[in-house]
Amino acid sequence: YVKRMKRPISTLVVISFYHYSLLNRKVKGSPFLADNYSNSNNNTNNTSCAFLKMSNAEKFMEVAGGAFPEEELSEHQVYEHPLVKRYATKEMSFVWSPAMKFSTWRKLWISLATAEQELGIDISDEQLEEMRNNLYNIDFEYAAEKEREFRHDVMGHVHAFGKVAPKAMPIIHLGATSCYVGDNTD
Repeated sequence: YVKRMKRPISTLVVISFYHYSLLNRKVKGSPFLADNYSNSNNNTNNTSCAFLKMSNAEKFMEVAGGAFPEEELSEHQVYEHPLVKRYATKEMSFVWSPAMKFSTWRKLWISLATAEQELGIDISDEQLEEMRNNLYNIDFEYAAEKEREFRHDVMGHVHAFGKVAPKAMPIIHLGATSCYVGDNTD
């Protein structure tokens, strides 16, 4: 099994140790109790405290915002494939569209950063708010340009998200693998 792996075992151990160390940094108070939580900037307000008291599932549903806004990313709401035009319904085509795929990636990154903040990683409310405010602000051309540069679709979209949410750039996709967004979205 080890011989078939793409990365040497030592690399996997280092990566695993890095992720473990991120999650085991000293936490101020309990990461799960909003009343004991204080971030390093001390800029929490009533809204963010209420958000901290929500379960992760509730936070994800708030970020997801229910239905996809029809006016957002309208030119990217159709999955392009010869069989789609012939057989797929409008709704099914939308489910597999670039707009749905990449906005779901962003929702997952927001959920990841929110959970990491709860665990005590230094992520500010301002960074999370900036991510939430730019959920549907996707520059597909810039993402494609970065994808060509990095030869990696996820990194292309990490940089596209970071372009519109520059304060959040250091925490977008923090500690995750490409499979986190790819597999969960699929």
